[in-house]
Amino acid sequence: MSMKGLKHSEETKKKLSLKMSQVLKGVKRKPFTAEHKKKLSEGKRGSKCHLWSGGVTKENKLIRSGYEYREWRIKVFKRDNWTCQVCKKIGGDLEAHHIKPFAKFKELRFELDNGVTLCKLCHSIVDDDRRLKV
Repeated sequence: MSMKGLKHSEETKKKLSLKMSQVLKGVKRKPFTAEHKKKLSEGKRGSKCHLWSGGVTKENKLIRSGYEYREWRIKVFKRDNWTCQVCKKIGGDLEAHHIKPFAKFKELRFELDNGVTLCKLCHSIVDDDRRLKV
């Protein structure tokens, strides 16, 4: 039987509250220490994780999620004053675009001169134009 739409009486609410307080009594535990948190984290990393697929993360993803790449993006945005260099829109959904392709010019990936700030729309147009030329 479903209780959907029905209200508990005040007496029932008190009984439920008392029952739950008895069930939960003594359940509270001390917070984990930093050392314990670290051990828990290490115990589920890499091949110990249930989602492990044998270290197949692509180089591209590893680089783009790294510190050096994030710093490069911020430097490009600051240099361009957080402004799309095509449509001159300030702020919003900005992306750092590699002038010479990320995949083909590995040595230029983090060069400030190889980056330009574009809004999402202009970036998609520039990338489409690049694909058409190839």
